[in-house]
Amino acid sequence: MPTRAASLTADPLLSIRRDPFPFEAVRDLIGILRALYASTPPEQRERRQQIAATARELIEATELATKGGPGSMGESAAWKRAERATLRLTDLVAFMARTDELLLAAGERIRRAPKSDDERDRKRLADKLRR
Repeated sequence: MPTRAASLTADPLLSIRRDPFPFEAVRDLIGILRALYASTPPEQRERRQQIAATARELIEATELATKGGPGSMGESAAWKRAERATLRLTDLVAFMARTDELLLAAGERIRRAPKSDDERDRKRLADKLRR
């Protein structure tokens, strides 16, 4: 049975998108993928590889949109990549993720976050999270 992401790949035409690229939403999806990866047991290598590949596609879409600029073919290609990765993510989550496991994994990452009293370190970490 073909996935929803495969149906987007089958469309060879690329049209210009006029909507601004959803950088914040894509960043949120990357965060979900990070939590999903962290909550997936290491023995499930293939699943973890699928999660990592989906995150990489979203990261590449963000880079492409940044380089291409509004209304460009590059940004339009970034939209298509982001949409395909989003459909892959929904295919992954549809049968494997439990919300409580994702939240526990995300919470564990917060608890392990480095603590710093240095103002520069806190600003640097906050800037890193915003990207």
